[in-house]
Amino acid sequence: MSLILFMETDEGLILSGDSRLSSKIDPNWHEDTAEKVFKCNERVGIAYHGDADIKGEPIEKIIKDFICTVDKDDIIKQITEKLKEYIKTKGNPETKLYVLGYEKSERKIY
Repeated sequence: MSLILFMETDEGLILSGDSRLSSKIDPNWHEDTAEKVFKCNERVGIAYHGDADIKGEPIEKIIKDFICTVDKDDIIKQITEKLKEYIKTKGNPETKLYVLGYEKSERKIY
């Protein structure tokens, strides 16, 4: 089970999450080393919860690889669309992705 928290405050956006991985196969197994919140660029953050892999490839690695493809001038809507397409090339996980940040001075959450 994962916990992802995003809040909008007067000072800005807050994005946080836990680091727990668990198994549907073995409910007694867990690990507390997962990275679930990522800085995409100076204006955008990405977080996920749900399945931790797609066909054995960790979502953490997939997101980190994706971030390397993002242009520094991409706006949040472009990043969101590109991320959806990137994930589709890997498979169809039961994973929820959150993308939030700033477009000019406007806050956006997808």
